Amino acid sequence: ETISHCLFGGKKTQPSIHHKYRILLSSLDNKFSCEMDVLDQDNICDNLPHIKEQSNLSELSDLGINVSNILSNSGPIEILIGADEASRLFTGKRKEMSCGMVAMETSLGWTILGRASHQQPKVTVAMNVVLMVSDFNLANLWKLDLIGITDPFEKESKTKVEEEVRKHFLETVKINSEGRYEISLPWKKHIYISSNYEHAQKRLDSTIRRLNKDGCFQDYQQVLNEWVNEGVIEQVTRSDSEVGTHYLPHRHVIKENSTTRIRPVFDASAHEKKFLSLNECLEKGDNLIEHIPPLILRFRLKRIGVIADIRRAFLQISVNPSDRDYLRFLWKNEAQELQIFRHRRLVFGLISSPYLLNAVIKHHLLKLTEDYKKGNSSSSFKTISTLLDCFYIDNVITSLDNENELTSFIKEASAVMAECKFELRGWEFTDPGILNTAMSNVLGLVWNRKLDTLSISAYNMERSSDKVTKRTILSSAHKIFDPIGFTCPVALEPKLLLRKLWEAKVGWDVEVDEVTHKKFRQWEGELIYLTDVKIPRWLPEVPFSVNWTIHTFCDASELAYATSIFLRIETSNKVIVQLIQAKTRVSPIKRVTIPRLELLAATIGARLYASIITQFPAGCKSYFWSDSSTVLAWIKREGPWATFVANRVQEIRKLTGNHQWYHVPGTQNPADLPSRGCKAKKLLNSKWWEGPDWLYEPYDDWLSEEYEYDEASVAQESRIGVPAMVSLDIEKSDWYYAYFSKYKKIVRMLAWIQRFYHNCRNRVEQKTASHLDQEEMESAERVLIKIIQNEEYKGSGSQVLTSMNLYYDKYGLLRLKSRILNRKDVDEFVCPYILPGKHPVVQRLVFDTHISSCHVGVQGLMSILRERFWTLGGRRAIRSVINSCQACRRFKAKKMNVETPALPMNRVRDAAPFEVIGIDLAGPLLLKDGSKSWICLITCAIYRAIHLDVVSSLSTSDFLQVLRRFIARRGRPKCIYTDNGTNFSGAENLLRRLDWEEIQRSDSTHRIKWYFNPPSAPWWGGWWERLIGLVKQLLKRSLGRVCLTKEELYTVLCDCEAVVNSRPLTYVTDNPFDLVPLTPMMFLRESENGAVPDLDELDSTGLNRRLKYLMRLRKELRDRFRVEYLGFLRQCKREKTNTQPSVGDVVLISSDNVKRLEWPLARVMELLPGRDGATRLVRLQTAHGHLLRPIQRLYPMECANQKRDSVDPQTAKTSVSDAKCVTRSGRIVKKPSRFD
Repeated sequence: ETISHCLFGGKKTQPSIHHKYRILLSSLDNKFSCEMDVLDQDNICDNLPHIKEQSNLSELSDLGINVSNILSNSGPIEILIGADEASRLFTGKRKEMSCGMVAMETSLGWTILGRASHQQPKVTVAMNVVLMVSDFNLANLWKLDLIGITDPFEKESKTKVEEEVRKHFLETVKINSEGRYEISLPWKKHIYISSNYEHAQKRLDSTIRRLNKDGCFQDYQQVLNEWVNEGVIEQVTRSDSEVGTHYLPHRHVIKENSTTRIRPVFDASAHEKKFLSLNECLEKGDNLIEHIPPLILRFRLKRIGVIADIRRAFLQISVNPSDRDYLRFLWKNEAQELQIFRHRRLVFGLISSPYLLNAVIKHHLLKLTEDYKKGNSSSSFKTISTLLDCFYIDNVITSLDNENELTSFIKEASAVMAECKFELRGWEFTDPGILNTAMSNVLGLVWNRKLDTLSISAYNMERSSDKVTKRTILSSAHKIFDPIGFTCPVALEPKLLLRKLWEAKVGWDVEVDEVTHKKFRQWEGELIYLTDVKIPRWLPEVPFSVNWTIHTFCDASELAYATSIFLRIETSNKVIVQLIQAKTRVSPIKRVTIPRLELLAATIGARLYASIITQFPAGCKSYFWSDSSTVLAWIKREGPWATFVANRVQEIRKLTGNHQWYHVPGTQNPADLPSRGCKAKKLLNSKWWEGPDWLYEPYDDWLSEEYEYDEASVAQESRIGVPAMVSLDIEKSDWYYAYFSKYKKIVRMLAWIQRFYHNCRNRVEQKTASHLDQEEMESAERVLIKIIQNEEYKGSGSQVLTSMNLYYDKYGLLRLKSRILNRKDVDEFVCPYILPGKHPVVQRLVFDTHISSCHVGVQGLMSILRERFWTLGGRRAIRSVINSCQACRRFKAKKMNVETPALPMNRVRDAAPFEVIGIDLAGPLLLKDGSKSWICLITCAIYRAIHLDVVSSLSTSDFLQVLRRFIARRGRPKCIYTDNGTNFSGAENLLRRLDWEEIQRSDSTHRIKWYFNPPSAPWWGGWWERLIGLVKQLLKRSLGRVCLTKEELYTVLCDCEAVVNSRPLTYVTDNPFDLVPLTPMMFLRESENGAVPDLDELDSTGLNRRLKYLMRLRKELRDRFRVEYLGFLRQCKREKTNTQPSVGDVVLISSDNVKRLEWPLARVMELLPGRDGATRLVRLQTAHGHLLRPIQRLYPMECANQKRDSVDPQTAKTSVSDAKCVTRSGRIVKKPSRFD
């Protein structure tokens, strides 16, 4: 085409010829694509400055906009979209930024228009454009809950799009020769749709196989024949060119109890690979689900409820012939002949079909309304007005005042709709005289026409699969469809579970934890109670009077916020309170204060009130209630509130008026229950939908203005001043390394950018379409090195580089002239590139080289990098990178350690022998008869005596027999220490289950305290493990390879017990006059006494002297034990402690029988300090659950507080200054250490 450009100032260019192309543009998420005609131009305009990442990034993030291109050197503008095309891409969403720029959404992404205040370009810029993509939001899972409380801005943006679709409908709708309404499909702009022929043919073969398998082929053929006879479809032939055609796959659906047993269903969402489906090319139109709440409200306002539907509604609307070829489908008759049909009527499977049906009905009724006003219609204006507000797709839902209106309405409505070929049928209405309980489905709710009540459907309320996942919970949560909201407290529970799982980043098909599983099963098990929750269909129960008042309650908790609206009717003899509607919203994942959540509750309360008040008579007075005095202060006071508060307060005042807000105590707020959630049984018992009790009292009893404001909370949201502008360094940008963490990928990205730049500036024959070659990769790496050097050094005059012999090569790169300049070698080795060691890209280069070089050490890695680069501060940078390598840390990490504590009280207190014991098993030992036995060693924790016994197995029952024999011989212990063996834990569990209160009432027996060592910490039981080793040595030396019987073994063990218990505990001297060393046996026997006092012929005085003598001996023995044994126990050598654990640390869990490579990773969840405050035990979370481990089993990988490994700068400075020494030449050196 020949084009003359009109320029700024009215000047024109000379006419020039431009080639015309047709291109396909698509959004970054591939959800939208369009075609448009463009003209070529060598240079569109000069480069436009891009928004730097640092400027306004946080504000864009708060607005929910993610920046996708922040390149500082992205090349010239490649595509310029004119206003005629750009106007069709804008969706209407608009967000203003504090810097003056405006973010506007298009179908291709977000755009930023305007001029940033901090930019001072030399050339004035007219417009900046940045493409952006919004990310996924958890709230999208609950879009149905937003009906009635949608943000006004989103509602306004959506209305603009819907208005364009409505305009297209009005321009194309007409009545054809058959007397039917004929419509055109609402196509999106600039789309391309394929024929889908091959895909439809494959699906047809599958459909025919299933029809033959189900025995339904003849029935399906009969339905198609009936459609042909009725003119619903028509047979056509395949043209040579498939342009302008589309084939729909179809399948059969069987409904046994329906008037039409088998029905064809067409799939307009099917598409071939890399092409759009038919539904993706059509506009959806109005969201008809938003019509459900007002329809149900109108259905509840009058005494008699009425419902009906249209017979075969979609098939009564004709499709424009120009669109029929897009509704083709394939079929094979009985002779297996391929036939092509196309629809002449509207297809149910199209995304726009519900809207088009609704639009045709509304258009017909509005046309009758205009005819009535002109006197050209005999239809009742009241009937037409009622029909205008009572259609949901093909269903009629309304309510009437009396039986006369009902009879007249049925007759007149049927006649009105018959004029456009719509047959109303299936009339059902309130009828208390029905003999049987008559149930009807009304927009997902169950309507009992005899009792005139509404309840939720019990369909599909059975228990879900055994495996509970996030997907299972979401599916079960959507089983409850309640547009009124009387069950919203129950519906909140699964949403809170999903919110918790979402925060934990649990996968959709991963089984949930035990706590969540139990909560979900409890909630699911009580769902059946919801079918017993019934509310009156007729909301007021009496005709309208001036005593109708509407009460809106708002409340919030930490997890959710809610609103509920009640209708209060005061008659001469009673007060009626009924729930109108309620909504619950889960609080944002990002923490929000309670006052702000209360404000959000008030906001959705105002929005919900605005959506329902239009359905009530004008004389209704409204009240708004909140239990937050802070929110009431924000609404009623004029103040410079923060942006979050100010925007919502402004909206609330606009919708309600600040004089209508009142305070209600939290315990009397009916919105408290839906803001916290409950189970179904509790909801049924609470009868929450009947309103609070105090609302039934007279007006003067409950309306009060007495409450106090929380001035501190109110002042927190006061905007005191305007924040100062922050100066940012917009020159430095990380666009070229922010996307990838690997050096090679960064180079490849730059290579592709260069490839794109090259292809855009050259003709087709000069473009490159193959894989990246070595030359392109080397060129991209040179560009990357140049960017790094320009950022860091700004030329060779930097102070860091003044002492180096540098030069610029032909590519403008800074290189070093090394001392081997005269050597004949690779140019990069002789003159390496200069790189800064601290730059992120250089660190990624070092890391990639480290990985590719099999995790080589510092010196080896430096030698490899020296082949091409001279890295300033290279050794420090390499050491830092290697220390951050997780694979290296796994093998270099040292285990944690802790100082040995003092002995616990149970090891050093005065007690009887075997009052505090430790138990362990050793073995097995092979007996003479081939069976196995184990040695049970019981150690006294204080006097170091042992007791040995034999068991035949490691079972709990055999161990209990040993414990019983021990108590019978040595007495009952008070404390037992063991490891975590199953026999020990089983015995402790059995003893714990006994009723000790009953035992202590009937006997003086005390309960044994049982202490278990932490798992995988045998050194915690070292005081009995040492004696087990001693017993084993005695058995090895005395028995050798001899096998004994069980009785012989028991005898040998008794001998060993005597030997070990006779060992000295104190120092043995050579002086025969010194005291005998203490042994454990002394405390077991305490004093040898073979006399029988009651048989001796002694007088009472002598007997008393003997008793006193024995008591003195016992006391002296214990005093010697305290002084000679306990007094000489010393603290163990202090072990060198290294990094101590902190919550959040990532560690390796060591194991003696597993290789280090297979040690599992874990995260420290909780520290368990001892009595001295030192942490020796931690709770860990692994991939398979939680564990308890001593810190000696932990090897640190990543520390939550990295600063603890570094040296404090101030301390380091002090220590250096203290140790400095000045030489005779004036140099400061470190003071040398003298060797004595």
